[in-house]
Amino acid sequence: MNMKETKNRFPDHCCAAVDYLHDDLLWRQALAKPVPLFKTIDDDPLIAIFDEKGFFFSSDAVKLYKPIKSEPHIYVARAEPCNHLYFGLSSQPGGRWKRAHAYHLGTLAYEILGTKRYDDQNHKHWIEAWFDVGSLTQNSERPVYHIRMKKLVVISFFIPEFKPSRSDLKKMESRLVAMAKSKGFEVLNLK
Repeated sequence: MNMKETKNRFPDHCCAAVDYLHDDLLWRQALAKPVPLFKTIDDDPLIAIFDEKGFFFSSDAVKLYKPIKSEPHIYVARAEPCNHLYFGLSSQPGGRWKRAHAYHLGTLAYEILGTKRYDDQNHKHWIEAWFDVGSLTQNSERPVYHIRMKKLVVISFFIPEFKPSRSDLKKMESRLVAMAKSKGFEVLNLK
């Protein structure tokens, strides 16, 4: 029996995996194996680079994200050590981390450059939490911008062992946000 048949015959069974995943285990799995989120200049791991289309993923983030981007997953972007966290979910083909409008890598750059559109999320609080906006410079040789991160920004991806529904992912995201708040962390989802 495949996952779809299982969900149809036993709808409560599949959600039980989310409901019974212990909070500490969910927290550890969601924040496991962090890698740098942004591509940086070679001689300074705190200076992120981007262009008018958006920020670039680090090579480590590309390796992790490429094979899972179309799978339902949770992601946690944060400044190290574990501060200014953003918990997100994706159940769409291609994921949420693209260099385009309405996607995170694009919207972050558009927020800084003042080129946001109506369909871009508000990421101003991400910029304020993660970057020193006064450090923004443009490379004169080509249209690439540099901006200093206040601390290294990392990302983790978590794919549950079972194939989660969007509802399952929303439950996990809500639990993670609640746990982060209870631990005293600043959660960027709440702005």
